[in-house]
Amino acid sequence: MMSRMFPAPSVLAVLAFVSAPVGAQKFDLTGTWKSNTMAEVYRFRQIDNHFYWMVDGIPTRGYSNLFIGLISGTTITGYWVDLPGSPTMNTVTSTLVLKIESNDRVVKVSESARLYNGSVWTRIADPGPTTTTATTNSSGSPTPAGTPPTGSTTTAPGSSTSTSSTGAVYGGVRKWDYRDVGTEYGDSIGRIIRFTCERDSLPVEWRATYGRGVYTGDSGLCQSAVHAGVITRQGGDVTVEIMPGQNSYEGPSTQNGVLGQSYGKWGVSFRFVTSSAQHDVSSPPPVRNSGTVYTGSFGWESPIPPDLRKIGTRVQFNCPPGGRFLGYVWGTGVYTGDSYPCSAAVHSGVINFERGGTITVEIRPGQNSYQGSARNGVNSGNFSEYSVSFAVVK
Repeated sequence: MMSRMFPAPSVLAVLAFVSAPVGAQKFDLTGTWKSNTMAEVYRFRQIDNHFYWMVDGIPTRGYSNLFIGLISGTTITGYWVDLPGSPTMNTVTSTLVLKIESNDRVVKVSESARLYNGSVWTRIADPGPTTTTATTNSSGSPTPAGTPPTGSTTTAPGSSTSTSSTGAVYGGVRKWDYRDVGTEYGDSIGRIIRFTCERDSLPVEWRATYGRGVYTGDSGLCQSAVHAGVITRQGGDVTVEIMPGQNSYEGPSTQNGVLGQSYGKWGVSFRFVTSSAQHDVSSPPPVRNSGTVYTGSFGWESPIPPDLRKIGTRVQFNCPPGGRFLGYVWGTGVYTGDSYPCSAAVHSGVINFERGGTITVEIRPGQNSYQGSARNGVNSGNFSEYSVSFAVVK
C-alpha cells in the first residue's frame, strides 16, 4: 500500500475541489474504454460530477495508473498517479485536462508535470475478466495473456492471414493505431511476418514507439516503421521479425518525424526487415578469392560491402567504441552475408559495444538456414537460405 499518492496540500485541494456542488451532467462515462496508445482496457467510473479511471497494464505492458477528476460542463480536470508494479513511478503530481466530445469519446486538452501518452479514449464493449495465466514463449520470457498458442495465427478484423510453405506469415492490413504484434505473435520468435499499413489518419500526434532499431512488442507497428525509415505516413507494406524481449530499449531518438522513446524490460520485440533492412538476396553471386582486405574504421550500422563478399576472403574492420545493437544480425557463429559485422562480433564474444575493436571476418559459402540466439546483449535472428555467409575469426 502506498503511503501517499499526492503531496498533502494537493490532496486537500482536490478534496475541496471535487466536493463542490455542480449541476447534473448530461454524460454517463461509466464503462470500458480504450486509448489510442494502449491495448489495455480503461475502467471509467462517473458518479455525478466525480470521475475516475483505473488501468492495469501490468500483465501485458508493465504499468498501471489511477486518475481522479471533476467534470464541469464538457471538461474533466484531475490528477493521475502510477501504481505499484509499474516500471516507473511519478514523484510529482501530474495533471490532465480532458474534453468530453461525446458519451463515447474523450480527448486530451492539456497536461502538466509529466507526459501522458494517451490522447484519445473511445468506449468499447466490455471484454470481461482478464486472464493472466502465465506461460512462456520460446525465448523463456513471459508470454502476454491472450497470445495465441504456438503455430497459430490471428486474423485482424477485415483482413486475412496466410502462411506460406516457408513459414512466412501475412498478417493482413493494419490501421495506424495497431500495436499488438507482441500479443499476437509473441510465441513465434524468429517468425517473419508481413503487414500492410494503412495511411495515417489519426487526428492527433500519436506516441507509441519504444526503441530504435529493435522495438517493444507493443510499439505501434506503422508508426515504428516510419521511425525506422521503412515507410512514410502514406502507409505501405512492412515486414517484421519477431524477436526475444530485451532488458532495455534505446531512446529517445527522433527519426523521420517520429519520437522513439526509451523503455525498460519487455517480453517480446520486433524489428523491420523491409526496404534497406531487407536481405539483399538480389546481390550478385559470390566468387572465390583469397587474401585479407583492410577497410579501416567501419560503422555499427553497416553490412559488409557486396563487392567484398568473396568466398575465402578475410575482411578486417575497426569497430569504433560506443556502439549499440540496431538489429540486422542473423545466425550464430556463422551469419548471413548481410548481417552487421560489428554487432555479429559482439554476439560472437570477440569485442563489446563499449570498447569496440578490430575484427576479422571470413567470407564463407551460403547455408540452407541460420539459427538465431541471444548472446552478449545481441539477439540474432533465424533466417532461411542465403547465398553467402561470414564468421568472425578474431
